[in-house]
Amino acid sequence: MSSIAVAAVTKPRRAKSINNTNEKKERPLTPREQRVLKFFGTIPENMDTDPFYSDSNIEHLRKAYADVEAGRVVVHDIIELADDENIEDVLKNENLV
Repeated sequence: MSSIAVAAVTKPRRAKSINNTNEKKERPLTPREQRVLKFFGTIPENMDTDPFYSDSNIEHLRKAYADVEAGRVVVHDIIELADDENIEDVLKNENLV
């Protein structure tokens, strides 16, 4: 089964200009930028430095999304802990480990 991570996406940005002239020409999007734009609908400003937008993670998210759409997911209840409880102990008591 796959898990899905949800992240806040920063405001979209346009591709950087090819040159620094006064003309507002924009360079075409790279294939990686095109994939991110297609999947998220925007290109975040930190795409080049954030590993979340790496090709391998985008592929993982694409597969996870396909699993969810196909109904291949397991829904789990949320386990709430009291301040003095340890997660490992709770999981053992519930036979979840």
